[in-house]
Amino acid sequence: MRRSDRVLEYVRKMTRQHPAGVTAEQVAEALGLARSNASADLNALWKAGRREKSPGRPVRYRPAGGSVPVAAGPAIRPPAAATPGHEVPPEDPFQALVGWKDSLASAVKQAKAAVLYPGGGLHTLICGPTGVGKSRLAELMFQFACQAGAFQPGARFVTFNCADYATNPQLLMAHLFGVKKGAYTGADQDHVGLVEHVHGGMLFLDEVHRLPPEGQEMLFRLIDKGLFRRLGETEMERTSRTLIVCATTERVDSALLRTFTRRIPMVINLPSLADRTLRERLKFLKRAFRAEARKMGVPLLIRANALQHLLLYDCPGNVGQLNSDVQLACAQAFLRYLNDHKVPVSIGLDVLPDHVKRQVVAVRRHHAEMEELLAAYPGGMEVHPADAPVPEEPEASLPNFYEMMERETRRLAGAAQSREAIQQHLTATVEAHFRQFLSTVQRRYEANRQELTAVVDAEVLAAVEQAVAYAEGRLRRVMPMRVVFGLALHINAALERIRLGMTVPYPPTEPIRAEHPEEYAAAVTMVRMLSERLQVSLPEGEAAYMTLFIRADEEAAGARRIALVVACHGQGIAQGMADVAEHLAGKVGVIALDMPLDGNPDDVLDKLVTALRQESYAGVMLLVDMGSLSFLAEKLQYATGLPVRVMPMATTILLIEAIQQVQLPGVTLDEVYDAVAEGQRRLLAMQAGNDNQASAVITCCFTGEGNATLLQQVVQRAMRARGHSVAVLATSIPPSGDWERMFKTLLQGRRPLAVVGPVNPGIPGIPYFASVEILTQAGQDRLAALVESRAAPAGPEVLMADDPPAEDLARTLATGVEDDFVFTNPHTLFPEVARTVDALAAAAGAQLPGDMRVGLVMHLACLVERLAGERDRAQDPAPVSPEVAGLARCLAPLAQRFRIRFGAEDLFRLREVLHNTLCATD
Repeated sequence: MRRSDRVLEYVRKMTRQHPAGVTAEQVAEALGLARSNASADLNALWKAGRREKSPGRPVRYRPAGGSVPVAAGPAIRPPAAATPGHEVPPEDPFQALVGWKDSLASAVKQAKAAVLYPGGGLHTLICGPTGVGKSRLAELMFQFACQAGAFQPGARFVTFNCADYATNPQLLMAHLFGVKKGAYTGADQDHVGLVEHVHGGMLFLDEVHRLPPEGQEMLFRLIDKGLFRRLGETEMERTSRTLIVCATTERVDSALLRTFTRRIPMVINLPSLADRTLRERLKFLKRAFRAEARKMGVPLLIRANALQHLLLYDCPGNVGQLNSDVQLACAQAFLRYLNDHKVPVSIGLDVLPDHVKRQVVAVRRHHAEMEELLAAYPGGMEVHPADAPVPEEPEASLPNFYEMMERETRRLAGAAQSREAIQQHLTATVEAHFRQFLSTVQRRYEANRQELTAVVDAEVLAAVEQAVAYAEGRLRRVMPMRVVFGLALHINAALERIRLGMTVPYPPTEPIRAEHPEEYAAAVTMVRMLSERLQVSLPEGEAAYMTLFIRADEEAAGARRIALVVACHGQGIAQGMADVAEHLAGKVGVIALDMPLDGNPDDVLDKLVTALRQESYAGVMLLVDMGSLSFLAEKLQYATGLPVRVMPMATTILLIEAIQQVQLPGVTLDEVYDAVAEGQRRLLAMQAGNDNQASAVITCCFTGEGNATLLQQVVQRAMRARGHSVAVLATSIPPSGDWERMFKTLLQGRRPLAVVGPVNPGIPGIPYFASVEILTQAGQDRLAALVESRAAPAGPEVLMADDPPAEDLARTLATGVEDDFVFTNPHTLFPEVARTVDALAAAAGAQLPGDMRVGLVMHLACLVERLAGERDRAQDPAPVSPEVAGLARCLAPLAQRFRIRFGAEDLFRLREVLHNTLCATD
């Protein structure tokens, strides 16, 4: 029994005992429904005249036309469909098209413009593959034109498929233009053609590319001048005022004469099913299954796994093939029903056609949208024979938190759980729904504010924007538009429930207030602002929902996952690797790209950018099989704005490692890369054995901190960006100059690949990179070449003069480390630090060589950056020791400029570094 029938029967039964009627709450409780569903069904029955409802609160429903006690009050009658002088406007025929406001919006606008154009409309050509609905669009164009008065009453709409007579061009043209008696053998009488028959109406020519060239020429004379001749006529010309609408599945420029296409001013392109959204494809499936349910006379239950396959399989025949495949599945299920008579009839994977089960594609690309759609059908989609045709659903059909809360509360009430456990579960469930809701809003509305105003009152949206602006100021952070739009949809729904007198369920307030006190305080004020602006009393519980909105966005932003991409040459290599790895390590939505050996790399890039734009990612881990695909990293980062790390020599083992890493909570792109790089290093070490020792790059400074650590980060980032894996170790310069002992202690058997820092160890076979060199692109490229070849690099070891001007030095250093400085602006900091270092050297009466000078500048800059990060921490001023008083005076302008304070320990450490630097120059 349908839900509405159950509601109808319950009201009939209960009003025998309670003549005043029953409430939506009572119906929901008795039948185990969500209150909103019960209320919707009761209102639908009332509007249909099958039930009456009483005024006041609570609203009570009772059978229509029954005897009503005086105390029950007069019944509220449903609104009339129309009143004299106020006719309901006719429905737009194009609303029958799935996606008429979305993927077909442009086509619908063109179609309306074509039939409404003054002077009889514009002749139109509809293009698109088989099964996309070209004939249906032509029919709706005619209906719309008749409704708008573009055609006279009685105008005809005639369809003719040129392919039916393609093998007999003469007969084809005879059908179109008519025949004069005696025109050819067998033409024993005059024959009226379709062009003449449809005068004043619309002629739809399907598969028009099958019309021969001479037929196209005759047709464009009709289009040009409204004149034509029947076959066999030579003198007499006839007239016909006919709107020609054509359709073709072929490329226009190759299948039709240019002289013909030039005369078709309106060309409408219809998208294939693969280019439509999954939401639209789901509507096609609903229509198809409801049609089959009506034929079979029994309800159907489409299982979730079958629904997923039908949504995602490759369907080259488009909507026509989709309908056929649904019919095949239903036929198989109906055979089983004839034996077991089980209802609803189950549509599972076992009854789907083989090609549907085999060809599921794009699961990863559509993962988020699929998750959103199937969330509404956790147990499958149920279809009943009496269900109305599927209407175009409003774009506000988003998760209903109120209904979810009602459902969860009712379910938990029957479970043996403590009140605290129920509250915790409700809070977690609501937070999860909010995160999913904001993701949905981002995809559907963020790019188009005007689209949202079609479903949300403009005053509500303006009030929400004002409240969010307040919260941004109070919480000192900018919120994306998805928060504004999501909150606007939510408040719109809340106002509707309040207007209808429906109770509003809210999550437990205390846990939310305790966990997020700042956000909750802001939300309380937001509720007051919205109440005043909208002149309604919003319940205090709304503050809990608003808190979750704010928190859900912040958590969602931090929880964006890392995209895994594997790109390989050859057919099926990448996809096969992804399938095996995900089977073993878990499904995370690996994007697999197979590149033909003779393919265009830019095509691979375009496909990858398109795939990555389907979801919001925090970064991209790219695994490639050959170095030629490493170019993708830089171009991909530029095209998407996402950080990209590339790992060459992709293998299934490395992909499994990456999959395991991205599933860790809070993991970063660098952490994923480092783990995969370490895995690759282990593989290479095992393959090479003892003949190829592991190596490491050493970064150093006099303290082993600050500067050395900064250089370590720069080298790691530079090598990752170039697709190389190498260990980078930060250490201090050995005071005794015993580099070999330091290497032995630090490297523990690994080979020193290079040294980066202010001092050249001068050890044969170990290349040296000055600090300033490694901050340049050229220096990083030279080190990358060294890492790749594991041999001494060619070219100069120092790319900058020993004593560069302070401005040039500062510019180079600032550019090289700008990603590593957070609390200061390196482009402001380094010029000041360089001048301070020169002042220190002058005070000591020393001339610092280029490398030493760079090392001291970087050390002091790192110190200022650290102190700037600690400036908010309360510190008691301490007297300056006479031993470092002169140093403190030199540093005073720097301290004042960046509002920091050098402590006694900082000054003594800096004096030691300066001393070691000067000693090293002797």
